[in-house]
Amino acid sequence: METITGAMPVLFVITMLFCFISSLFIRNTRLIGFLAMMVLAYLAGDADPLTTIDYSVYLMHYNLLGFETSPFEKGYTVLSQFFFYHGLNYAQFRLFFAFLAFVIMFIGVSLFTKKVALFAGLYGLTVFFNDATQIRNLMMIAITILGAGLLAKKNRIPKIFGVFALLIASQFHDLGFVFLLVIVPLSLIKLDTLIRYYKYFVFFLYGVAAFFMVNSDGIVINFFCLVFKQILL
Repeated sequence: METITGAMPVLFVITMLFCFISSLFIRNTRLIGFLAMMVLAYLAGDADPLTTIDYSVYLMHYNLLGFETSPFEKGYTVLSQFFFYHGLNYAQFRLFFAFLAFVIMFIGVSLFTKKVALFAGLYGLTVFFNDATQIRNLMMIAITILGAGLLAKKNRIPKIFGVFALLIASQFHDLGFVFLLVIVPLSLIKLDTLIRYYKYFVFFLYGVAAFFMVNSDGIVINFFCLVFKQILL
């Protein structure tokens, strides 16, 4: 997990407070939410190498590009190679990667709601630290939110781009295939049906999450990812 050091904890706390307070008095908080996400992007991208778990792993594999077969997914590998071969070091690549991910996330969240600041605050207090550590997961989540937002549209063209976005998300983290399996079928169900049975969907997703937590060795996830890859690619 990433540890925020120096003056960054103060910046993080102020940003979170501003998100929640503004959400109480302002209906449309897209601008505030965007600025908050840019702060989170900076905190994730400019992480402390000494206190952030896996930073050294990402750094090592970035510096070995061209000398080894990358252990990461194709999307992340191709993007990192682009920056590597253009002379940027890992710190510069990570910073750009984080900002790009949060810009995509902002666009995706804006498709669902005007209360972007509230989302940024809730996200910052929950899964941000995990996503900031597993930087590939950050991009996968961002593109998945964008894909889900496009699939929520009524027109066919946005839905097609939504499926395409979810496929791209899976190229940054294998768990993207799991989201693809869940979100695409849900997008085919009528909204009134989803509203009627949303509690059952929530309990189902909680059950799936608990199942994955119990099987923390990753066997189940790896199995699903392997099956989805064979079917979709």
